[in-house]
Amino acid sequence: MLTIDLETQGLGDKPKILGIGWAFSSTLSGACEYREEDAPLWQHLFNSHQICVFNAPFDIRVLRQYGFIIPSFVDAKLLCHAWGSGHESYTLNDCLKREGLKVKKEFSPEGGWENSAWTEEMSGYAEHDALQTARLYERVWGRMQSDAAALKHYLQIEVPYQEVILHMEATGMPLDLEKLDRVHAHISKKVAGLRSAMEKIAGYVPTFAKEYRKKTLLGVGVDTTTYHKRNDVVTYSHCPLTPFNPNSGDHIAERLQTLYGWQPKAFTPTGKPATGAEHLAALDYPLARLLCTYAELQKVLSSFLVPFKERHVEGVLRGRFNQTGTRTGRLSSSEPNLQNIPSKGALGKAVRSIIGAPPGHLLVDIDLSNIEGRVLAEYLSLKEGDHGMTETFKAGVDFHQANADAWGVSRRDAKTLLFATLYGAGPEKIGGGDKERGKILLAQLEANAPALFRLKERVLEAARCRGGVIHTLFGRRLVYPELLNDNALEEAHRLQSEKPNEFGHVADWRLAQSFVSKAERQVFNALLQGTAADVLKVLTLRVMRSKLDSQYLCAAVHDELLMITPIHLSNRLASTLDAIFNESDLFKFCPITGQSQIGKRWSDIH
Repeated sequence: MLTIDLETQGLGDKPKILGIGWAFSSTLSGACEYREEDAPLWQHLFNSHQICVFNAPFDIRVLRQYGFIIPSFVDAKLLCHAWGSGHESYTLNDCLKREGLKVKKEFSPEGGWENSAWTEEMSGYAEHDALQTARLYERVWGRMQSDAAALKHYLQIEVPYQEVILHMEATGMPLDLEKLDRVHAHISKKVAGLRSAMEKIAGYVPTFAKEYRKKTLLGVGVDTTTYHKRNDVVTYSHCPLTPFNPNSGDHIAERLQTLYGWQPKAFTPTGKPATGAEHLAALDYPLARLLCTYAELQKVLSSFLVPFKERHVEGVLRGRFNQTGTRTGRLSSSEPNLQNIPSKGALGKAVRSIIGAPPGHLLVDIDLSNIEGRVLAEYLSLKEGDHGMTETFKAGVDFHQANADAWGVSRRDAKTLLFATLYGAGPEKIGGGDKERGKILLAQLEANAPALFRLKERVLEAARCRGGVIHTLFGRRLVYPELLNDNALEEAHRLQSEKPNEFGHVADWRLAQSFVSKAERQVFNALLQGTAADVLKVLTLRVMRSKLDSQYLCAAVHDELLMITPIHLSNRLASTLDAIFNESDLFKFCPITGQSQIGKRWSDIH
């Protein structure tokens, strides 16, 4: 194995390679400047060794942009995530720290080196990172041998899926730039109008008071009087006013309290009133209603429309898909975050209408049908022998209405109860703010679906017995060490030590208990979401292996694949996707289905 670390000028779409750090083992390493005349030597090394990197979507992408062929590679970052998915951060330094390996101080500004020439400083960091990446991979790989299910999952699903990530990032999302300009102008105008309307209602906001003391200074031949702050004696207090800022939580809270006598019921971890749209939606104040609309539009503007305009290259948006961004194995994305495009409503449709096939091509989309519900049905059949949900899916009837009939509730309440079960929501949320009603609905669910509660308890007990580790149906390793009290208490002590201002005032046992409760809510959901993520990855790999010519995968968003193909091949691609997504060999009991659609724009087929 040859471990390498690229040092580049910047981190853009095609950064300049300045040098390469290398390690043939955990003891033999070095670094050198990259020169074009050395490319044949590097290609020979790439052909004769498996390449190990940290963050393959960057290093492998850059090497291929330089014309290198990389027949076989592995990613130490991906391996670390596959072994211990419970961590928030997977930077090289964080992974090294967790393994007790030497960490070198961060060296360059975010975005890569600014220098355009190779330096001794770069050489030292390149060699260090290559060597420590080799040691990191060796250590975690050794641990992975102890978990046969996780090892199989890593080798058969996660490692080959790296090529899917590289393919999607290379293909990119085709944009209709004229449509982008129109939508951007329309939303910007509405945002400006909302800001103006809110300023008329809110007026000016008082900022913090400044206290001053009158003081006489003796000048040359003249006495001057001025005012100084930070003195013991206060002469007067000055409280300046500032225009209302709808992006400021402090401003929002102050105006709502002053204008309407609002009494906040939810607070941030630092003790400030929670002013997110989800908290303001229940308030019947004119300013609150405007703020909710503003927040929705501003999010679309700042999260999608502006990045679309800034990041596209000749009408193609190449974002980043992150294989290690979630605990459950679902993909996350960035630059921009496509997962956060509103799934319904006019705004979501407007954003998706910007993504359209280039001339002579069409978009083909396929979406897994109710995959999380099907995963739950499979587990109920497999672990509890309860085939009710499975039979509902086999019959092809309305899933939520069938649950409503079985549970003795309305269709709307059945849907709420199902997603509450999947996501660990409490009585207050289930009852739409009415905690007592939520308790009644939960009691009704438990009485009519006891197998569901037995399954949840079975999963929790299995995870506790394995030190907080549980595996999906495909072997993905999900790690929740906070399920165990000792681990939760250790985490509480760590946070109190590292963030005393935020957690120092909370009793350690109370903080630990909150971690246990959170893990208990998350682990069942993670099992279902993780299995659903595996299903989509397995099916996507089958699509990519079908070797269809001139058909390219643009994106994987939630349970959906979006592809581009020439018009004359669109029907063939749709038929292929339907065949692959409706195969019945992934689950033992519950069928998996998906339906393809063909259209010119993403909004036509979503």
